[in-house]
Amino acid sequence: MSFDKLSIEEIAKLWESGEGYSYFYDETDTDKKRPIAYTHPRSAWKNIQYWWESRIKSTEKTAGSTGKLIDKKIWFIEYGFRSVENCINRNTSLDFMNDIMDYTSSINIDYLSQKVAIEGTLKAWKSSNMVEIMFLYGWDLRPQRNTDTNSFKRWQSSFFVNRKIMLITLSDIIQDVLQRSGIDQLTVELKSTSHI
Repeated sequence: MSFDKLSIEEIAKLWESGEGYSYFYDETDTDKKRPIAYTHPRSAWKNIQYWWESRIKSTEKTAGSTGKLIDKKIWFIEYGFRSVENCINRNTSLDFMNDIMDYTSSINIDYLSQKVAIEGTLKAWKSSNMVEIMFLYGWDLRPQRNTDTNSFKRWQSSFFVNRKIMLITLSDIIQDVLQRSGIDQLTVELKSTSHI
């Protein structure tokens, strides 16, 4: 599956498939072209339902030292995506300027990809009986200084969502409305929106 412009539905499905769920890559394989299937679901770090439903051993030496995680709901205490192309790849550090990017990453700024990744994650988990609370990361509460170029560059590509959603173009909004209306197969070309 190409990472280019995934839909909300495709991102929701990736929470139950793909790398980290069905297969992994050998870290020594620099081309990352040969996926290796997991031999057991316990090895799949993204298979949250397996971990939630499986029996666990307690570290305390008491009677009945096994239990199920199912007794507790899951909290995503921080989930988020950077505002760059292919933002749904493996997580990278928060320091974008000094970051070594993953093999599917780019440094191209893409606020719409960030928005779609967040919405796809919400679609995957909002009606789940496993998940109780989700906290979106992050809001940058610092005042934005237009004179600080490095701070602005970090904000552009960061996980922060404030002041980005409104920067999505009218073309992106129209395309999103058409897709939600079931007209996703129709190709719509907007020549100019400057007069609107």
